[in-house]
Amino acid sequence: PNRATPYPTLYLSHGGGGNEVDWTTQGVANRIIDNLIASGKVQPMVVVMTNFNNLGNGNPFDPTSYRADLLNNVIPYVEANYNVSHNANDRAFGGLSLGGLLANDLIFNATSSFGYFATWSIADLGAPPADDSRWQNPDLKTRLGIQIGGGRFDWLTVPGIDSYEATFTANGISFVNDLIDGGHEWYVWRQNLYDFASTMAFRHTTTSLSQIAAPGSSEQRQVVFVTATVKADTTEPARLTGNVQFFLDGQKLDPARPILPDGTAKQALPQLSSGSHTVTAVYSGDNFYNTSTSESLMVGP
Repeated sequence: PNRATPYPTLYLSHGGGGNEVDWTTQGVANRIIDNLIASGKVQPMVVVMTNFNNLGNGNPFDPTSYRADLLNNVIPYVEANYNVSHNANDRAFGGLSLGGLLANDLIFNATSSFGYFATWSIADLGAPPADDSRWQNPDLKTRLGIQIGGGRFDWLTVPGIDSYEATFTANGISFVNDLIDGGHEWYVWRQNLYDFASTMAFRHTTTSLSQIAAPGSSEQRQVVFVTATVKADTTEPARLTGNVQFFLDGQKLDPARPILPDGTAKQALPQLSSGSHTVTAVYSGDNFYNTSTSESLMVGP
């Protein structure tokens, strides 16, 4: 409770016929997350498991009522009583089966309330049709991670997942496919959770580039420096520790530069020929944070 940096929060939903204890009994989420923390693959997080049953005035399953309960009751209670961040980029939501339908509902109807989403074993159920205006919400393109997964032989996953993912692609919305060899079963969902926590949730980075020209004498060329600035987009205490690889006109510049404590790395460019050139930077090599690539920067002598 006294940690200087508030914790990120992962909200998990069970499936049909289950309740809030499913993820720590059949799902062993406590063991999965604790083992990932102990092995240095994720940073500590708070995990909240909800119960979606009987929230809809007599309807045992009602996504609209669940969404209202989560946003108006559960999250405000957690953030008022625990040392967790109030920033949407520090929240993640994952659900399986009917809980995955809830994840789909939240992706399109509470987009900016979470930085990361995972929907497992439900395909496109709960999402709007492909011609719905909600697909044009610009916030969908700024989510830090969306995972679509489930069992490769799952009767609920297989029929609609290809068309669902194709609609994401057609609208320029990034996602990661996490299909597991299995059916509609906990074996799959445990692996989905492991993958979501260890490869996506709370790990997003952004890399940007800027140019600095160091003046030289009339007989000396002007040295062009570029600086990469890497930012962790979720609030976590561990600092960035990876490397930045710079590329000039698509060619690697050796060696890769270690990231400095302020999140930057600098590269002096070789002598440039006349005309314009492009530089890009790729950040990688961090246990806690994911790779990111900058936009191209135009430079010249």
